[in-house]
Amino acid sequence: MPFSCCLSPLSGKVRNLLDSLCPYFTRFPLSFPLDILKKETRSRLVLDPFCGCGTTLLAARLTGHRSLGTDIHPVAVALSRAKLARTTLEEVLQRAKDILSRESILEPEENSEFFECCFHPEVLKDLQLFRQRYHREKMDDTEELLYGILLGILHGPVHKGPYLSNSMPASFSPSQEVLFARWRSDHSSPPARNILQCIAQKAYGLKGCPARPSFGQVEQISFDQIDSSRTHSPFDLIITSPPYFGLSNLCCGQWLRSWLLRENSTFPPSGREMNHTSLQDYTNTLAELWQRLTLCCREGASLWLRFGKVPESGAPPTLELLDESLTRAETQWIMRQAQPVDTPLLRPSCPSFESPSSPPEDEWIIHLRLQN
Repeated sequence: MPFSCCLSPLSGKVRNLLDSLCPYFTRFPLSFPLDILKKETRSRLVLDPFCGCGTTLLAARLTGHRSLGTDIHPVAVALSRAKLARTTLEEVLQRAKDILSRESILEPEENSEFFECCFHPEVLKDLQLFRQRYHREKMDDTEELLYGILLGILHGPVHKGPYLSNSMPASFSPSQEVLFARWRSDHSSPPARNILQCIAQKAYGLKGCPARPSFGQVEQISFDQIDSSRTHSPFDLIITSPPYFGLSNLCCGQWLRSWLLRENSTFPPSGREMNHTSLQDYTNTLAELWQRLTLCCREGASLWLRFGKVPESGAPPTLELLDESLTRAETQWIMRQAQPVDTPLLRPSCPSFESPSSPPEDEWIIHLRLQN
């Protein structure tokens, strides 16, 4: 019997809520890690060194496996932690009410003209209170989920959900200049929203559901800082999707969500990301990644990748690039299986705004195993 069948899983409503918590420009479907983990017959320690919005960690939670997710982007870390939180809708709403009633605005916004066009005055006031309250290292599970929900409803198309902003894409934020020009051209105004009602609408699936256990943790570190001492044992299984060549964190349009988290929206983050300066540098960085993973995994560990290329990036075929990086790494990661991906990454379309990149191509799901 698969290990996951012996567990009491999260309800379907909670699973769907957490999976769709926040539209994210670069995310793979939950089925990718979930299908892998469902087949495991015993408990595994799972690593995702580029955890993004936490899909692998959620899959590990659903199937009862321990997990560690790492990322250098503060938005990714906040969303991943939210998907591991143990709390209820009632606790989240009460915490939101407490923050709005107890906090007071201390600092005005730097670019008030933009934010006045982006958010209704009452919404902006509430967001400023939540923003002042945010402290990444001093939050319990209730606040982790609350801020995950806020990140998810912060911006999006006005008529397609409980979004707080003037109309814009949900999965990424265009520049202030682009948004300003579009809103003026369309004569559009930000909607008047009740932020507590929007939070409740987004999180309704949690109502009355008991808190379920989670065996995961998230750290804001780069791939070259990962080691097994953080989990006190080597990893059994890695499920991840490294940033494709030509699509760095700077390109993924998360600056407005970074603003909510009181982070520098223009980057760079505190940590090293994949080197996109040239294809040569990128391939070398991939090789360093395989070397680092070798050091923190047990013999026989499995590495599952979702890997592809950005159109017109100049990258060679995906499997050729992977093979070259493995050769440079001089490790014992041996390719066992490679299947082409039929469906693109989940990137909600917004035809009114240009996406940070075209849909990926030449994508593969690849299985490697660490041998002596």
